[in-house]
Amino acid sequence: MRERCCASCNFSLAEVLAERKIGAVSRLSGQRNHAQQPRRVNASTAQDAADLAELDRYKMSRPIGTQITAPNIQNGTMIDNDAFLFTHPASNRTAILCLHAKAGSSTWLRFLLHTLGIQAKDPHRIVTQSLSSLMQPPRRPIQEILQDPRVPRITIVRNPFARLLSGYLDKMVVNSTAPSYKQSVGYKLWEFERMKPGHGWFSMGDNFSRFVQAVVNSPKVNRHFELQSQHCALPNGLLWDYALHLEDAAAWYTPFVRLLQLERVVGTLRLVASTAVADSHLDGYYTESLASIVALWAQADFEAFQYSPWPWRRVATVPSTYL
Repeated sequence: MRERCCASCNFSLAEVLAERKIGAVSRLSGQRNHAQQPRRVNASTAQDAADLAELDRYKMSRPIGTQITAPNIQNGTMIDNDAFLFTHPASNRTAILCLHAKAGSSTWLRFLLHTLGIQAKDPHRIVTQSLSSLMQPPRRPIQEILQDPRVPRITIVRNPFARLLSGYLDKMVVNSTAPSYKQSVGYKLWEFERMKPGHGWFSMGDNFSRFVQAVVNSPKVNRHFELQSQHCALPNGLLWDYALHLEDAAAWYTPFVRLLQLERVVGTLRLVASTAVADSHLDGYYTESLASIVALWAQADFEAFQYSPWPWRRVATVPSTYL
């Protein structure tokens, strides 16, 4: 394994393995925490105010990068990891959203597409096409919308430990034993190349420890594995109002759906008191040293989205539809 833990880190793997307490993250990385007042979102109705109040615990408090004046906001597509403008076709309700790969994006894309009158088995293919004709076109420039305090900016994120394990289980384990109709040589080669975390560091069928080593040592990994803090124009300084934790979906689902006025389409999502697949297997895959490596590698995610790097949350209530 390389001497350095990851290409962008200023600490060595030896330092990581020697540090048994995650509290040393800030000392090893040399990064500082720059506090900033959150952007204030104004509510247009009493119900909106009540819904926003229920999301208060997920407010983001600071930017990651330098504030930009013309961020890249997608209009007409809803691609994973990119900020996009969503306008309800009936009510004209507008929000700036961002969904991350391996953080419930498939489920929420289906909800949003259903709102536009589209029922898709593979929503990720649909959202790369222009959907502008199905949504009310914005009556103002994007820059003006960004200045409007009545337009909330919301992203859905996931605990970095669970998200990385989910990427491994879904893309490296499940797809290596896919159903027979997918097991052509062409499919397996395409899938491996598309999901490969790092050249020379991982082969399909390798264990989770090998996968983690590949990810943290790769200067550029597949979008399913890269840090969430690298998405949604966050490195460019785009301020977000709320980062909703996927693990807490039972708490924020109803106010979020009301805020976007999706009630008639999604109905009532049945929530169960169980953990997602990856969440329930954390203890089986992570050793203390492996968790230490991931905690240091994903430090920006833990800080930006207010997750506790150690210990991970072992009990969560999430929709059963999430992996």
